[in-house]
Amino acid sequence: MSIRKLSDRAIVALCATVLGGTVLAGGAHAAAILTFGQSGNGNVITGTQTGSSTTIAAIDAPVTISQIDAVQSTPLSGFLDMNLTSTSGAVPVADNLQQHFSGSFSITSGAGGGGTNYLSGTLIDVAFGSGSEFNLSASTPPIGSVIFTSGVITPADLTGDLGAGFSFANVTDPLSIVDGTFASFTSSVSGTFSANISAIAEPASLALLGAGVFGMGLLRRRRA
Repeated sequence: MSIRKLSDRAIVALCATVLGGTVLAGGAHAAAILTFGQSGNGNVITGTQTGSSTTIAAIDAPVTISQIDAVQSTPLSGFLDMNLTSTSGAVPVADNLQQHFSGSFSITSGAGGGGTNYLSGTLIDVAFGSGSEFNLSASTPPIGSVIFTSGVITPADLTGDLGAGFSFANVTDPLSIVDGTFASFTSSVSGTFSANISAIAEPASLALLGAGVFGMGLLRRRRA
């Protein structure tokens, strides 16, 4: 049917649908802002038990960034540094072990935390797993559980609900509890970080917006 044969009511409905859909296409949505895996084989993470406390650390662990929310071509080579210390005792949960940690991490282009800061921050998180693998995750809310900074990701994409997840594999010796905390171990690592980023209107959405504006103009001309 030609748009000239549409009633005024039909044109109004069309414009409302098109423009409303375009507005809903905006806003914020959860998305991964950086994904990485370690470069090469071997265990680059060290878990060190000292009395009733455990520290999970990496020093200049070589990693490869496969995705980043920035104007950067991937893959990117970088270095992971992290230092997380237990803040609670380790406990069994069903067939898994759980312990809370807090601390900091950085993924940079240069060793020793130098060069470009791809992503860094502080975390209050929980480790959960068993045997040869476990995950460590953190999210907001509550405010302050995850704080990100970056030299390449826009600050607007580092706010709102944030998430961080590390996956530890090839855990050696298998995850266990000694003196109420995770026993010493080594492992490999990978990870994903997410945030609620602002959606950008896609070409199709912009075309719909144009159709809506055209319809509104047609309606004005018909009523003139």
